[in-house]
Amino acid sequence: MEYKVYTDMNIDSVIDVINAIPLEISGAKPDREGLARDVKSRVAWTMFQHISQAFDDKSRGGADESGLRWKRNSPKYLAYQKGRARAMRMRSDMRPKTWENGGAGYRTNRRKHLNSTQFRLWKKVYNKNLAILNATGSRWSATRNKADAANAAWAAMRKAGADSLIKRYGTNNADQILVDTGILRRSLEPGNLASRIRGTYSEYKKPTADQIFTSRKGWFLIGTRAKTAAYHHFGTGNYYVGGRGAIRRRLWPLMSRWPSRWWDEACSQAADGIVNGLLDRLGG
Repeated sequence: MEYKVYTDMNIDSVIDVINAIPLEISGAKPDREGLARDVKSRVAWTMFQHISQAFDDKSRGGADESGLRWKRNSPKYLAYQKGRARAMRMRSDMRPKTWENGGAGYRTNRRKHLNSTQFRLWKKVYNKNLAILNATGSRWSATRNKADAANAAWAAMRKAGADSLIKRYGTNNADQILVDTGILRRSLEPGNLASRIRGTYSEYKKPTADQIFTSRKGWFLIGTRAKTAAYHHFGTGNYYVGGRGAIRRRLWPLMSRWPSRWWDEACSQAADGIVNGLLDRLGG
């Protein structure tokens, strides 16, 4: 890439302008005009483009450019955590009420995968078993009694031929790994790189408050502060229900394994920012 610039500046002034740029980017000189932040913004925007694309590739069961893959969600997870949210949605005209004034005193939702006859059977078995547990003075808590009564009701439903949650939702091949609420996925999407107007510099605008873009003298930081990010990226903590440790799914590869294309495009963006800064300062 070649540029021809015409300027009224003398050669010494031109050399001073050129020599100042790496000092500003490295933080050795103040970034008064915003050139260093412009370069960092461009690189951050480029990297988020690649990171978000890699997230999508792994989320759909494939591998990203570095070769990373994620372990697929288990049928149990799809059924009882992801699938459960879908199964518990209710139709407004079939919404059951709380049983009070001598009733069993439970609140439940009509599962969409149960028909009306099956749901009536579920309630009948649940009420019967809960009454027995409460009447016999079970040593368990009221919450445990309700859980045991519900388990008995579901066992009766399976005998009656109703689909279990695992059968209904546990084989969802269209499911995207680590995409449920969309908060984590959104926090890794590229934001907006403000259009460059002559005399000003690009400014990176984050798409969400959960995304991290921190620019400091001589360095910058990108990432996500989404609540579940660290659990998945490092495979630590007790995020899942029941206290099970998270499965490690790196959100991006180690920097030493970043594809060369990522670096090439980031360097190209940085170079564009530097050239545009030179053109401004030299009057090109």
